[in-house]
Amino acid sequence: MLMIGGGPAYKGPRKPVVLRVLVANCDEVYQRALAAGAVSTLAILENYGERFGCVRDRFDNQWIISTQIGPSYSEGLEHNLTTFIKVRGAARLIDFVKQAFGAAELMRADGPEGQVRHSIIRLGDSVVAISDAREEELSPLQLYLYVPDVDAWYDRAVRAGAQPSYPPTDQAYGDRGSGVTDEWGNFWYMATPLK
Repeated sequence: MLMIGGGPAYKGPRKPVVLRVLVANCDEVYQRALAAGAVSTLAILENYGERFGCVRDRFDNQWIISTQIGPSYSEGLEHNLTTFIKVRGAARLIDFVKQAFGAAELMRADGPEGQVRHSIIRLGDSVVAISDAREEELSPLQLYLYVPDVDAWYDRAVRAGAQPSYPPTDQAYGDRGSGVTDEWGNFWYMATPLK
């Protein structure tokens, strides 16, 4: 699921994001993206047990369009959409999401200077990819996380160092929701469906 729009007022310019989408035929989807006005940033190639190519849309978001052709480099990562979070201090962000949201680190590749080159982090039944970024790649995100008890998880996130944005509140759309901002500028919605 990809949520577009909404959210609290963000101070500063909007930043593009990097998304990986797993499809049945990456060649076909890649060509459709180009026909729709996207620009190629990486021609189709094969690596990591996948066939993939990259495009940039008119909003400057980068899409990694891939089809799995061999064994997955990490079991359980066959999700259709993976959000990439690129920050300075990725190792600290990984520790934060473990403490705040009970995340599990499934895979991590560190570079020679200790920077996180790539990691896969499981949050509930979803995954995000977290890595250290170059200056031009810094891109705060807004993430919507369903949790079993929004009040308890909100408190847990604040104790882990997040800044409170709004406390747990019953929403007209059927969730009890809250929000926090981490030190990297990412906004985390947390919600529990109202019964």
